[in-house]
Amino acid sequence: MAEVVAPGTASSKDTAAASVWVERMVAKFRVSFQAEVEVIGADLQREVDAGEWKRVGKLAHETKNSADLIGASRLADRLKQLEEAIGRGRGREVLRAHDAVQMELRNWSQPRTE
Repeated sequence: MAEVVAPGTASSKDTAAASVWVERMVAKFRVSFQAEVEVIGADLQREVDAGEWKRVGKLAHETKNSADLIGASRLADRLKQLEEAIGRGRGREVLRAHDAVQMELRNWSQPRTE
């Protein structure tokens, strides 16, 4: 028997197809993000070494958004902590937060088997 769907609503088949599409897109973003991890880490390190805190905060913010998009919540949390530490202007806290971000980025540079 055919599924009856009210006008303007999606069928379960449409919903399933959309879900598969979203999963594929997230997987593509993950692969792309993983390829950029070393560059992101190097960029952050260079700006930290130069004391360019505004730039570090901007990079952390941009990367946090990408991490959120692909479901890398731990990395996104570390980046948020780095942003907040920069906002408070606490040097040691910034460096600890940066180290935590770098560690999380190293974790992401490893191939995923999910």
